[in-house]
Amino acid sequence: MEYNRAKMKQEVKRIMKETRPRPIWVTLLYLLIVAVGGWLIQTVIGAVVGVSALADSFAGFAGRLDHYMDPELMMEALVEFLMANLHIIGSLISGSILIGILSYLWNSTMAAGYVGYSLKMVRRQNADVGTIFSAFPKFGKVLITNILVGVFTFLWTLLFYVGLVIVVAITALLMEAAEVVGVLLMIVGIVFFVIAMLWLTLRFALTNHLVMDQGISGLEALTVSKKLMKGNKRRLFVLYLSFIGWYLLELVIVYACVAVIVLAGFLMAEGAMGGIITGVILMLVMLVVMVVALLLFNMWLTPYTSGATVKFYEYAMSCRPDMFHRETAADTGDSFGNPNYPTLD
Repeated sequence: MEYNRAKMKQEVKRIMKETRPRPIWVTLLYLLIVAVGGWLIQTVIGAVVGVSALADSFAGFAGRLDHYMDPELMMEALVEFLMANLHIIGSLISGSILIGILSYLWNSTMAAGYVGYSLKMVRRQNADVGTIFSAFPKFGKVLITNILVGVFTFLWTLLFYVGLVIVVAITALLMEAAEVVGVLLMIVGIVFFVIAMLWLTLRFALTNHLVMDQGISGLEALTVSKKLMKGNKRRLFVLYLSFIGWYLLELVIVYACVAVIVLAGFLMAEGAMGGIITGVILMLVMLVVMVVALLLFNMWLTPYTSGATVKFYEYAMSCRPDMFHRETAADTGDSFGNPNYPTLD
């Protein structure tokens, strides 16, 4: 299979136009479900761990700060406040960790489901709305795989951080003797850290595709993803980079809206009634414009980038015929199978 990035992207855009229901509407539903699920996780866990109770206590404490003119007395009062609310703060910390873990698992599961939808869309199969939930029947496999990805990512990131800290420490020593050398070393360290994190992301980029398409999970999915990406990391990076124009345009819109919102804040700060009313209206309008613009961008860009990644996944699979054998969807019972596509041996 020949790799042609431009043709792959053109094919994905053509498929998006022909697919029914339209991918933009399916993606809108997907984005809303992910956002609502994340909000529910934060709201429910926040209520359980007593975020509101801590907020009320801190508000009462902040109201008493005016009575403390001496910084030492203020610090003593702060320590007393923290000790008095230690159990709430402990619950808040553990709740925040739990929210982070549940949010990661929720987002990862829905992302895997969207990969399943993208596989069907690109292969011109029945890519209906329900396909975005296709990861839930495979929840165990998705869960194990994403936990392992998270663990390996954390360990590699920790290793990279240690390297960066060592570079910073050496830089601090060198800057005393040669400031230019120290600065250059720090820049090199930061660049290396960014490249290392990018390498790590690309290494595991196809794990969800393997879970949803081939039904493998855990260490096997990570191992196969690493093998498929061997020699292909640059291609996938360039594919991601080819969408940068859209993301830069998105950033321009966001910053333009933020600039107008800041201007509205200055109008409100003047204190004149007309300025306050104008500022409030302008701020609300810009907020709506920003949200709608981001939503519209992602409704179109998400299936586009995801579909292009599926095309890359198929190319990467075709590069390793030694790892796979031919098997039809009827043989495997896998709804994502393609009769003309290799599956794992």
